[in-house]
Amino acid sequence: MKLHMLKWAVEHQPPGPTFVVACDKDYVRTIKPLLARNFKVTVSYITGKTSPEMINVAPRSVESTSVGTGKILKKRVDNRWKFAIGFPHPRQKFGELPENRMVKVFWDPKSALCPSDGRGRSLLNRLHPNVEGALTILGYRGIENIEAVVGPEELVAVKRWWNIITTLVKPPTKKKKDGENHVDVHINELMNNWSLLHENKFSLMLISNDRRAVGVVRSLIAYGVDVIWSHKRVTHYSITTAPSMGLDWDPLVRNGEAQKIPTHRRRKKL
Repeated sequence: MKLHMLKWAVEHQPPGPTFVVACDKDYVRTIKPLLARNFKVTVSYITGKTSPEMINVAPRSVESTSVGTGKILKKRVDNRWKFAIGFPHPRQKFGELPENRMVKVFWDPKSALCPSDGRGRSLLNRLHPNVEGALTILGYRGIENIEAVVGPEELVAVKRWWNIITTLVKPPTKKKKDGENHVDVHINELMNNWSLLHENKFSLMLISNDRRAVGVVRSLIAYGVDVIWSHKRVTHYSITTAPSMGLDWDPLVRNGEAQKIPTHRRRKKL
């Protein structure tokens, strides 16, 4: 649901009224970017089961029983309030792509492993300079930063490098819904979040071999965001059709070579 909220915000213009019915405080990190972009968010909560942080995250909140009994219609949604927040309008596209722009990099180390040299040593120390060098050759100004979304098993190896930001995805401590606390879900949320806050002032680069990011990549490109995807040369067809540009991951991290992978498109039948 959090990913759907961010996708909706990318596809619509503020103040696009948003009504969130949830008790989990994990939604706070999704609601805050919407508020930062002037979306009008109302939170519906259950008394005794919702944290104060969730109740107070938005300027407007209402107890769920008021919604169920229709009281909110009389108490909150008067004409003045309704016209103040406006109605959702589909976003046409973000503005023109700026020239000589920086690139924000998201990396999934679990699906796109950092290879080792002939002596068995990791090439993590070459990741930042090689990726930045290849992007500079392609005409970009450089890298804003590299953000690795990792589980506990990859954290120790990645965190030692000062030029890589790490976002830890902790394993669930109790039964969660399908997809909860998965690396691909977090990366999709981060990409939508970044585009929501910065629009297309930056290009995005995704380093991953997980095809579950295809939907988000296609959606961002449709709204004018430049998305580069670095992956294995031999991969699922949907990955090769999604990005603005595909780059072969192995020569990129080993030697800083920007070997493009054709973004094959399906031909429409006549």
